[in-house]
Amino acid sequence: MLKFIIESIFQPYVLIFALAVCIAFFAMVLIFKPSKNEWLYIVGCYFMALFGMLLGAKLTFIIENAVNREEIYNSFYSGFSYVGGIIGYMVFVKLYTKLYKETPQEVTINIMMIIPLIYSIAKIGCYFSGCCTGITKFPLQIIECFLYVTIYVIMAILYKKHLYRASNSNCVIVYLGLMALSIFRFFIDFIRADRTIIFMHITLPQMLCLIFIYFFTKKLLNINQTVKHSNIKI
Repeated sequence: MLKFIIESIFQPYVLIFALAVCIAFFAMVLIFKPSKNEWLYIVGCYFMALFGMLLGAKLTFIIENAVNREEIYNSFYSGFSYVGGIIGYMVFVKLYTKLYKETPQEVTINIMMIIPLIYSIAKIGCYFSGCCTGITKFPLQIIECFLYVTIYVIMAILYKKHLYRASNSNCVIVYLGLMALSIFRFFIDFIRADRTIIFMHITLPQMLCLIFIYFFTKKLLNINQTVKHSNIKI
């Protein structure tokens, strides 16, 4: 049992995901520069969100491969759906803010903003593990890594330069970034080698991406209406 745990921990997939978690945290702290009072919230919310990410990623993978029990068993330390992980991440961030209502909004915004960065670095783990490849073994993971880190860099620059100054403006940055990630992920799935079709040539992650796109579009429209009625400039 101990040997299995040690071998699992030192798999490239696990090590690189752990690296992604650390890099994302330091990037968040570097940009956000939390005050002494915000540190407790940012650490607590982040690790609760990561737990939600792992739970959502694994549950979505199990649902997607429900008919293939051998695949589920053989993927103890891999076999995660990143789209499901994003759902778990966001749900647990929301849960944290419900439990600790005094959590500053900027804390949750910054924790949400690093999702593409975690996603991009973790894709390198997919590359070394040999999963999530493209058709004819095309290194699709590297393309995804580049796309998602680009999304994060753009979000970070907009946030850092304070181009949006309304109360909901930083939410706009997060929603646009996560919508872009969802759109890219939806179309990239068509050229993945390991697709599990659910309905009309669409996979479960693609269905979830469509829900994301609808959700973030609705959020942006609601913010737009709020801005119009309050005459706030962003």
